[in-house]
Amino acid sequence: MLFASLTPLSHLDGSQADANTYPHGTTTCLAEDGIPGIRLFLTKTRRCGANPYPYVEINIRELPIAVEKNIVIGPDNWAFRCLSAREACEQIPSGKIVFDHLDGPTAGVKTEGHYELRLRSGAIERGNFKVDCLAPCSGRSDIR
Repeated sequence: MLFASLTPLSHLDGSQADANTYPHGTTTCLAEDGIPGIRLFLTKTRRCGANPYPYVEINIRELPIAVEKNIVIGPDNWAFRCLSAREACEQIPSGKIVFDHLDGPTAGVKTEGHYELRLRSGAIERGNFKVDCLAPCSGRSDIR
């Protein structure tokens, strides 16, 4: 007798997360010690400032940001996964983010893209996102 399983392989080995792990985004400027850039928060549900946990934070310092440009997570661009307020955020050592469509100078609403992040455990989280919310920026244009 032969049995077939419809469970995707990524769920069997535990090394890869759901295709839309964090599909909702909020963007703001990165304002640390005068360093220009964009900060992107990705969440599982649309929250717009309310308790964002769990979330992924991506800090992009590699400028300018352009459509279809692979932005590598590493020494210049940082990423963190924050599961709850009771736990420290985990730095994500590597990965990439790509903006498929940019809306305005601060990656505004309707900005879309995709990401692939490799966690310290070796697991990969990847998915698509759309910016739903904006936090005010200083008016600089770091995006082309």
